[in-house]
Amino acid sequence: MERPDLWVVFRLLGAFQRSPSGRLRKTQLQMYSRVNYTVFSRYFEVLVSRALVKIVVLEDGDWLEITPKGHEAFRFMVNGIQRILGNASADPFGAVRTARLRARPQVGGRPRD
Repeated sequence: MERPDLWVVFRLLGAFQRSPSGRLRKTQLQMYSRVNYTVFSRYFEVLVSRALVKIVVLEDGDWLEITPKGHEAFRFMVNGIQRILGNASADPFGAVRTARLRARPQVGGRPRD
């Protein structure tokens, strides 16, 4: 993957913060990413290859866990977002996304994708 969308990476790493056990199934993580499975698969490979997420094999199946390096990357992203947006909440599923959508430049009368 040449240039991953950091908002997708932020949502993926942030998904682990929402899980009470700190573990997720691959399908759950894909749903949090808000991208189709083909795109998710590419992001998943990047997260695993860069040791941000690891696969844990348990009796009840395979689970995913964020690694200490993944926690550090997520905190780095949260701190950066808070510096840029001020005291805005760096919730990967709420306020930051709203602020991002409002801040997009206009192209031809509609938000640029």
